[in-house]
Amino acid sequence: MNRIIVVIFILIFGLFAVLLETTLIGIPLVYLVGSFCLIFIRRIRVYILVFILAFFIDSLRVSHFGFTSFFMLAICMITFIYEKYSGSDDVIISSFLIAVSGIIYAHVLSYSVGNTVMFIGVLAFLWYLFSSLQRKGRLFI
Repeated sequence: MNRIIVVIFILIFGLFAVLLETTLIGIPLVYLVGSFCLIFIRRIRVYILVFILAFFIDSLRVSHFGFTSFFMLAICMITFIYEKYSGSDDVIISSFLIAVSGIIYAHVLSYSVGNTVMFIGVLAFLWYLFSSLQRKGRLFI
């Protein structure tokens, strides 16, 4: 039952990200969320769902069809090769690779790079805040 809830949550959040990216914001939200899900939630259903969302966002943007999926696949391969040969599954290295690839992706597809960097910075701050509260025992998640 937990797997179904995770997949439904990712589907709803992914569709919300598609809606936001195509209408309101100028950052590659689907790419960043999709890359995060691909690297940190290693399930076949999640891979299929994220690639479907990537093709969907590419079809709504009308240019560079399949580019988002290709970029996600490339960052996953780089991360998995690093983890295999270093023997480490460090979250900071994976997050750094997602951030750098997100900035490159935003630059190539003419998104606002400044907004993308600011969004990644806010996410890094929230992640630090979440992890410090969880270590202190003030967060019960």
